[in-house]
Amino acid sequence: MFTRLLLCSLALLSTASSLFAQWDWVDNSVSGSFEGVTDLAVDEVRDVIYSVGYFDGAANFPEIGLSHGSEDGFVMKYDLAGNVLWAFAIGGSGNDRINGVAIEETTGNIFITGFIEGSFATNATSLQGTPGGTSGNVTGFIGGEDAFVACYNLLGQLIWKKIIGGSDVDRGMDITVNVGGVYATGFYANTSGLSSITSIIPTNGDINHFVIALNVSNGNTLWDAVLGSSVDDYDIPLLNSTIRRTGISSDANNVYVVTYFNGAVYNVYDGYDVLSATIVDLNASTQDFVATSYTNIGNHNWSVLYDNVGAIAAGIDVTSDCSGVYVSGTLHDSGSSPGGVTINSVHDNFFISKLNKTNGTEIWLKEFDSKFNHEDYFVGIDADGYGNLYAVGRLRGSDVDLGMDLNYSGGQNHSEVMIAHFHTDGVFQSFEVIPSNSAAWGMSIASYKNEKYVVGGYYSNTIAFDALVPNPSLQNAFIATRNLPEPLVYVSASGDSLFCQSEVNPDPILNLPIGGTFSGPIQIVFENITTGKIDLLNSTPGGPYTITYSGYPMACTVTPVDFEIYIVANDDASFTYSTDHFCNNEANPTPTSIATLGGTFTAPTGLVLANNSTGEIDVAASTVGGPYYLVYTTNGVICPNSDSLEIYIEDAPDPSFAYAQSSFCTGSGTISPSSVTVPGGTFSGPVEIIFVNSVTGEIDISASTIGGPYTIQYVASNTYCQDSTTFSLTIDPSEDASFTYSATHFCYNEANPLPTSITTPGGTFSATIDLLLVNSSTGEIDVAASTIGGPYYLVYTTNGLTCAGSDSIQVYIESGPNPSFSYAQSIVCMQSQSGTITPNSVAVPGGTFSGPSEIVFVNTTTGEIDINASTIGGPYSIEYLVSNTYCQKSSTFDIMIIGQDALISVDYSASEYCVSDENQIPVINGVSTGVFSGPASIDIVNSTTGEFSPSTSYAGGPYLIKYVTLGTCPDSIELFLTIYDVPSAAYAGEDQELFFILTSTLEADLPIMGDVEWSTLSSALIADEFDPNSDVSNLSLGTNTFTWTVTNGACPSVSDEINIVVQDLFIPQAVTPNGDGKNDFFEFYSIDAVTCSLQIYNRWGQVVYENSDYQNEWFGQSSKGEELENDTYFYVILIDDSISFNGYVVLKK
Repeated sequence: MFTRLLLCSLALLSTASSLFAQWDWVDNSVSGSFEGVTDLAVDEVRDVIYSVGYFDGAANFPEIGLSHGSEDGFVMKYDLAGNVLWAFAIGGSGNDRINGVAIEETTGNIFITGFIEGSFATNATSLQGTPGGTSGNVTGFIGGEDAFVACYNLLGQLIWKKIIGGSDVDRGMDITVNVGGVYATGFYANTSGLSSITSIIPTNGDINHFVIALNVSNGNTLWDAVLGSSVDDYDIPLLNSTIRRTGISSDANNVYVVTYFNGAVYNVYDGYDVLSATIVDLNASTQDFVATSYTNIGNHNWSVLYDNVGAIAAGIDVTSDCSGVYVSGTLHDSGSSPGGVTINSVHDNFFISKLNKTNGTEIWLKEFDSKFNHEDYFVGIDADGYGNLYAVGRLRGSDVDLGMDLNYSGGQNHSEVMIAHFHTDGVFQSFEVIPSNSAAWGMSIASYKNEKYVVGGYYSNTIAFDALVPNPSLQNAFIATRNLPEPLVYVSASGDSLFCQSEVNPDPILNLPIGGTFSGPIQIVFENITTGKIDLLNSTPGGPYTITYSGYPMACTVTPVDFEIYIVANDDASFTYSTDHFCNNEANPTPTSIATLGGTFTAPTGLVLANNSTGEIDVAASTVGGPYYLVYTTNGVICPNSDSLEIYIEDAPDPSFAYAQSSFCTGSGTISPSSVTVPGGTFSGPVEIIFVNSVTGEIDISASTIGGPYTIQYVASNTYCQDSTTFSLTIDPSEDASFTYSATHFCYNEANPLPTSITTPGGTFSATIDLLLVNSSTGEIDVAASTIGGPYYLVYTTNGLTCAGSDSIQVYIESGPNPSFSYAQSIVCMQSQSGTITPNSVAVPGGTFSGPSEIVFVNTTTGEIDINASTIGGPYSIEYLVSNTYCQKSSTFDIMIIGQDALISVDYSASEYCVSDENQIPVINGVSTGVFSGPASIDIVNSTTGEFSPSTSYAGGPYLIKYVTLGTCPDSIELFLTIYDVPSAAYAGEDQELFFILTSTLEADLPIMGDVEWSTLSSALIADEFDPNSDVSNLSLGTNTFTWTVTNGACPSVSDEINIVVQDLFIPQAVTPNGDGKNDFFEFYSIDAVTCSLQIYNRWGQVVYENSDYQNEWFGQSSKGEELENDTYFYVILIDDSISFNGYVVLKK
């Protein structure tokens, strides 16, 4: 019985040059004895898989109801998901087996070959398929094992059968089909069912190979050929540890077969011609094998020899595609291939050889060097037509190498399934061994559309296809499918198809032969269109971009392959600082720009970051030196990027310096620093310090200003950095005897003056005889007792012990002028006089008048005051100051200014009123006792309050209204009022009714006075909102309301409305063109103002009438003018290319 497992494995096994795809599903049989899959075939048209083989004991397939007993053959049909569609067994009480299966893709018929062992007497053997076909009973057994060929339809029902049998062992080993027929190969002993067998079979019963061609429809023999020598040319294995198989393949015109033999001379016969043979001369002491080509009609094309020196050789399988013929085989010892390649086999070296289809010339050979003395070989091979060659077989306890392409070790002491993949140009792709814990064989392999392949064979105990592990038992049959990797794949650094522009230019993973051409859209730039390497940096970010690979050699099926990629621009990691050299004494720098925020800064040892997010550098904690490479890395999800800058940390110079002492006495000359750590800098100080040389720091003390302490700064610099420090310096004077008075001329009538300043107090004043001092210590001068005149010399002497000094000034005693003056009155009313007042007497003219800030003088020399500009209040003290050359004297006069009435504002509620408004009273802010006045057009009801009546006033304005207070100094305010008449009634015109017309003209009356305006809430468009006769458009079906509004200033507005009703398009439902004037035409109302398009369809959806400018002229005629039959028709109406109607209309004549 088979147990079907549908498991998945995501594991991918890598080899030197490709990725293994995952196994899709595995199916296996479990019974009490032996089972095996011998061959597979894939129907790419119907997406199904056929598996054939044998099982020992009672049939245990759930799909097979008949149990034949002993060893029987089976056929199983799967869909691509591994589901069994049907199955059947063949055989009888003897040993029966199916060795080969082929598909005729046009019909889906399948052909099988193998052998049956039956009893003629009991007639117990059957080739019956699924129920419903031709009888499968086999009669007339010749004896022993007989070969057979049988044909079944795609339902598994038997169509025909062919028995090939003699008196000994006869077996069918493999089968193929093309347009010329179905071809089987095998071997026979003694007389067999071949047309030419009796003429060539050796009398001693030696075993020979045959090829037989049969009609695909009925199984009739077309031709047959024999290949053999004078000895047995086929070893029948006694145990399953040895495989003896001969394969056959075909293309549209030729048949290819591989056979082996033991004799010295091997005869290869044409079909139908027992006398014509190609003699292959061989070394008589060895076993060799031959690849042979026939035409579809049996003509021999060529045979080539694989010459073995040792005792064991086998040509096992053959396949073909458009580019050549592929042969798998093994030589136990050394030998040579048809191309002269020496096979230096110590053990069982196995190989695949490619031959020219025309003449058998060898194109290439791939030899697997087996390291142990076991029979290792590929049992099944298949070329898929897409440039791939797959091989499956067994490897037992072997380390295997394939030159530089493969070095495999780790084989077990039991046979294991091995699978190899080549491109058909001979380029190695992959090799793997399927793990098992006991003996396992791979017997057949078949491909499906470059999407998957299927392998079959048998195993003991367990075998693991990734995670797909069939159940353990004795020898079990298995079939497993593997999904192939995509033919073309690009893999980015992140393991997907998203490529960042900064990553290494990608090469494709190509699971096809090289030699084709890569292409893509213009955004993709290829570094090389032959290798497919993409220049990411020069390609345009975006996608998906489809990369196509086409034109590759060895592909029989010319199908370009595609793969989609995306190219993503890397983050811009650029950043800048103000400089790349930083001093260890400056403020920590941060970047001046970061193109992509949110990343991280990193720095090497020696460069310390205060913040790795902002890039702030801790210059004080960093080590002087560089370059340090500061790196910024963005945090982009898809394509982060990094950029770097060279940073240097510079050592600032030592600016320390000193002078010999911190204070110097004026007059000391020049001084220079006593020490400078780093010479060559710049000295500076305040303006009081005069430098002789700012580089050396030399100071001219005598020229500098006495005082201090003065801060002397020294700035030292190197190439990148500078630093500074300071020194405090004081310049001490000799004692300063300078002193000052407020003046040098003093008037005899003023107070005794004292010095205003004495630089060095504690000294003594002295004076000439006519200048009398009240106190020689304070310097007070007795001006009244002194004599008018001068100059008098006043001397001051310090009492200092170190640097005493003296100073003197000249002093004069002067007489003073008479400052008396007066105004005519002391109380002045603002605006009650001419506006200015002037003193009526001044004793000594020419002085200066002054007063507080509230008094505004027109002329301070004459004393004229601008009363109107001055501030109300007082009394204000007016001072008159009169002077002579050195003395002055002043007197005062008090004035009071009375102010104007306080009027702030007069406010009505508005400046415009309607004649319908009520009386209005203003709000008076300020003096409220006054009188309102205005023109006669304004009816002022109350001149004291300002109340006026709009209703009894005349419309017009603006009118000037004036308010004047009644105080001593009255004030007034002017304002303007406008009066409006009530607007006349609004008339919008008469309502309108339109029939499917979406434009019209409004007809309102223009009022005598006021402003007018149209408005609407509908979607209609008004051409001129202020025109009583405006055009309107874009009317909606139904009621469109328009409002006509009249306004006049402050008066309430008046309005009127009209409705324009637009009726929908009328479409009749029947046309009766009988001339009675009723419904004679398919007539629509009011389409004169629109463009109307009409299409008439019959009940089958065909347009029978069409008019792009319809004017109500359809009466049941076609576009050609032919009368249409009475029926229901369907219409499509399009108005102005925007409004559509559809429905039906009945035509009845």
